[in-house]
Amino acid sequence: MRRQMQAAYWRSECCRLKIISKSSQASNLKAFTLVEFLVVIGIVAVLAALIIPVVGKVRASAEGANCASNLRQLGMAVSLMISEQSPKLSIHYYDGSKESTWSSDLVEKGYLTSDEMKQCARCPSLDTPEQHIDNHKFFCYGLNRLATLTQVSDWSANPPVLWDKKINTLVLPNPTKTIIMGDSVLRPSWDNAYQWLFFGIGNTGDGGIIHARHSGRANLFFLDGHVQALTPEEIRALQTSNPEIYSQGVFEYAEEAIGSNGKASIKTIQ
Repeated sequence: MRRQMQAAYWRSECCRLKIISKSSQASNLKAFTLVEFLVVIGIVAVLAALIIPVVGKVRASAEGANCASNLRQLGMAVSLMISEQSPKLSIHYYDGSKESTWSSDLVEKGYLTSDEMKQCARCPSLDTPEQHIDNHKFFCYGLNRLATLTQVSDWSANPPVLWDKKINTLVLPNPTKTIIMGDSVLRPSWDNAYQWLFFGIGNTGDGGIIHARHSGRANLFFLDGHVQALTPEEIRALQTSNPEIYSQGVFEYAEEAIGSNGKASIKTIQ
């Protein structure tokens, strides 16, 4: 009888200890306090602040590389057209009925297909409307007017030539310092925010201007075939040190950002 009472006692004691243990475990699984929750939120915010800029820089770098690849393909097609057709590259030709541009010539003369032109003419850092790409005229890259540009009018021709803007690449002295084309947009006083045919370094009357849209740099294709990303200050230094290549007026460029009205603000380097 005594043994039975002891066994019953120990069974009840074990049950009591199990209940206490479970209660202790349950109390250890209590919810976050407000302070702990705020600490976690703060840690997540700090990590996000560290990661998001890095992701943005990686994306910008990838877009810049993609743009440089497009520009190189476009520039090499222009260089090939210059070597095979004429050293005097026609930027814009109009005889009253037919209008052609250097970009439409690339397609019409077979140096790029229409699909290749649409691909090359699109900078990933600039949202260009599809209709501007389709007509091979309004897009993200412009041809540099250079100091050798001339405008010819020939009324004796049949049909008469109203204007023919040409760049004579044959007389350019230093291909490694000669910008042929690059990132550009129209100046705000014009009707839309996308490049039209050409830009001018030192020519303030031109519709197009260089656009430093890749982290403050513009991708540029040079006559010798290389592509380089330069800051506005570096382009200005290139301009002033090569008067035989570039006009020597003030250098205007567009800031990286484009405003809500679709226009890029202009900066000037004297």
